[in-house]
Amino acid sequence: MTTSRTTFLSKPSGDSPVKRATLAYVLARGRQQAFNLIVSEFKKSGISQAVLARRLGKGTDQISRLLRRPSNLEIDTLTAVVFALSGAAPRYGLDFPSTPKREVDIAAPTQSQATSNNVVQVPQGWTEPLKAVA
Repeated sequence: MTTSRTTFLSKPSGDSPVKRATLAYVLARGRQQAFNLIVSEFKKSGISQAVLARRLGKGTDQISRLLRRPSNLEIDTLTAVVFALSGAAPRYGLDFPSTPKREVDIAAPTQSQATSNNVVQVPQGWTEPLKAVA
């Protein structure tokens, strides 16, 4: 089967407003990326939520909420949490989600490629089509 990542996004132009659905998607994507960064650094740190709360001078309830689901974080909060976890500061750059993605051939997974829910994990930066292994 061949799939293609298609997108309804297009680069804003002129003075027409950005569609609400497009803006909602981009904002949700940004919240998810910030959440993924925090959770990833939290797991790598090996510290508890209580330790993170003490480092930040916050309540454990606030840290629990922060690690529960993506939310609309302030840049200061994101920066403080990442620094408290790893000593690093977030880096910012641009990603263009409206850029068409290359088509990928999806084949039946081999035993080593299959995960517990039968989803094939494609390595980041993968450029060649997946080939079925007999």
